[in-house]
This record gives sequence, structure tokens and C-alpha cells, in this order.
Amino acid sequence: MHEERYERQIRIWGKKGQDIINKTTILLVGVGGTGCEILKNLALIGFGTIHVIDLDIIEVTNLNRQFFFQEKDVGRFKAEVAAEKARLLNPNIKIYAYNEKVQNLSVEILESCDYFISALDNISARLFLNQKAIELNKPLLDCGTEGFLGHVQVVIPRKTPCLVCQDLWVRPEMNFKCTYAINPRTPLDCALEARDKFYINNNRLPDPDNEKDLMQLLELAEKHAKKFGIIGVNTEIIKDSIKGTVESIITTNSIIGSVLVNELIKLTVLDLPISEKLGLKLITFFQFQGISEMGWTIPLERNKNCPVCGINQIEIIEDEQTPLAQLIEKINLKLNGILKFPLLIHNNIIIYREKLHWKSEHFKIKDSEVQRLKKLEITPLRDIFKIKDTFLIKDEMSGTKINIKIMLRK
Repeated sequence: MHEERYERQIRIWGKKGQDIINKTTILLVGVGGTGCEILKNLALIGFGTIHVIDLDIIEVTNLNRQFFFQEKDVGRFKAEVAAEKARLLNPNIKIYAYNEKVQNLSVEILESCDYFISALDNISARLFLNQKAIELNKPLLDCGTEGFLGHVQVVIPRKTPCLVCQDLWVRPEMNFKCTYAINPRTPLDCALEARDKFYINNNRLPDPDNEKDLMQLLELAEKHAKKFGIIGVNTEIIKDSIKGTVESIITTNSIIGSVLVNELIKLTVLDLPISEKLGLKLITFFQFQGISEMGWTIPLERNKNCPVCGINQIEIIEDEQTPLAQLIEKINLKLNGILKFPLLIHNNIIIYREKLHWKSEHFKIKDSEVQRLKKLEITPLRDIFKIKDTFLIKDEMSGTKINIKIMLRK
């Protein structure tokens, strides 16, 4: 440990605290506006190993707030460039870059990390990381910003609320699907619903640079908007819904990134005597509003019925004549719509898979298997389950796994 380099912060948490920090491994997912601030702080403080994950390419619009990037870097992967620049800040630490989705990261890398940090701008990756944090018992620190607004949430598995326990997202498009599909309030809500319908219809995500895709999305969004009396849908909002684009300024990113890393430091030295001496207390949820320079904490409580971190099994009572497909819809409604592409497994056999994947080359489902799934979808529950039975649902988008205990009634 290079004590002289860290001498000013050693005065706060001591040599033992700094030694723990130097031996800590961090998973940082997302190096956008807030992610760059977090990475800078992690590197300068001396966290020993940092795995940086981001699949995005640097664009000109990133340069106003993502300070690791310059004009010459446009077109390169964010993770690679951010890692290169962070190494210059502190050559004594190890930084690894991955230009891919966090869902593709190996279990070995996830298990090697002591803490997960989410600086993401999409719900599916957030839900995946939240699920893995609970499964692997890794503390997760999550954040988000929009303009002058920002938040930080600290998730300690099965001790504090996870991301699914509470619906306190700062950004509107982070709301679960049931919000923008069933009760939309803004043109962006309609654009998000259009994006989901496009995916279901075309078995792919829309391309923001493809005019035909944009026209199809606009038509779907306007139809959804008309149904709920919402006006203001246009192609710019459509593009924003695809890219996850929101207003962003470096000042809010700096504040939120600093709050998050402060909480990480508290977690790291929590078991040392200095923690009690300083009176360190962890937050569960922090919100910041920069217009009036106000910040406040919200003492969240865990949801005992949370499908991710609450009970390991939920119970369903259902009529024995109910078709299997209808049961899946009811379960998803009960879970606030977090299931995007559910897979149902009973006695180690797949008995339900989202129609979108029936003919997917990725899953290589044979025609005979498609026919079996079609038949099961309309089969009454009494022909599939016992009066008291259990099965597993896994969401193929987020990785969420839920054990279901079903009780059939005549």
C-alpha cells in the first residue's frame, strides 16, 4: 500500500481501513455521466480491483459531462476508454473493461466482486444485477439521475429493501411495465409501450436510425396515446425511449456519484472501530433535488412479499379449470409486471415459454416442441398440476427466479 498517496484519507479511517479498501474488488456497471464520476472516485480512493462494464459507444453528446472522454474517443467503447483514463489516475490498482451486457458476464467474475454498483439507464439490466446481488449475497449500490434530480439506493441482501421491493425510481421510464402500459401519463410512457410491442411483433429491438422502425413505433405510440387521451407523441420522444435519453448535467452526476461512493466507503469500513467512533450510518434511499439544493433520505422497509428478496416462494390459489396461459398473466399482474419473457419449469420440464421465443433460432425450438407448448398453453391446470404443487418461473430477460406454490380449487 502506498501510504503517502492515501495519507489524507488514512487520517479518517486509518491504515487498516485503507488496507481493506485496497483489497476490495468492485463491479461497476455503466460508465455514463454518473458512472464516470464513480469510477474516478473509486480509482483515486484506491479500491484495488475494478471491473468496468458498458456496451455503449462514445458519442459527441457524451462530452459535456463524461469527462473521461474526448473528441478523439468518439466511436470507441466507453468501458475501454474509461478504464484507460482511470488507470492514469491511479496506476497502483487493477481495472478491467468489458464491452458487453452485464447479463453476459461470467459467474466467476460476479462471484469475485465484493460490491456491485449500478449506474445503469435501463430496467432489465438493473433487475438482472439486483437478482444476482441477492443470489450471491453481494451488497448493491444503485443510482440514477435526470436533470437536477438524482437518487442513490443501498441494497444489503435480505437486510434492506432490494430494487423490486419499492417503486421509487427517479426516472419515469424506469417504472415497471404495468405503469406505462395500464396507466400511462406522458408521451414517453406511450413511446415505451410502443417499444415493447415492437419487440414482441418483430423479435428484435427497434433501430433508432431506421426510418421504417421509427414510423412503426410512432404509429403504435399514437394508438396507445389516443386510447388514454394523451397528446404530444413525436419522433424525438420515440428516439429517446429507444436510447434511454434523458436530460443530464455533470453537477448532478457529480453529487450522486459522490454520495454513492461515500456509502460504499461506509460499507467497507463498517466493521472497524472507526465506524462507531465516527457514527457512520448507512442510508437505504437518498434523493437529491438540485433546483433548491435539497437532499433527503427515505427509510425504506423491506417488502416481505418481494419476489426477489422476500419470501422464496409465493402461494397462488387458482381454479383447476383455468388455462395455463391465464395463470401466467395473473402471476405477472401480482408481481407488478416484472416478468417480460417468463419460462415456467415443472418437474424439470419446460411447460411454458413466451410465444415470442417459440420459433427463435437462439433457443432452437423444434416444431414438435412448439406444438407441445401451444397445447399446454390452453390446457387446464388440473391436467398439469396436483392439487398442491410447486413450479419455478424464470424471466429470460432479467434472470428473476420465483418459486410458486399452487393450490387448485374445484
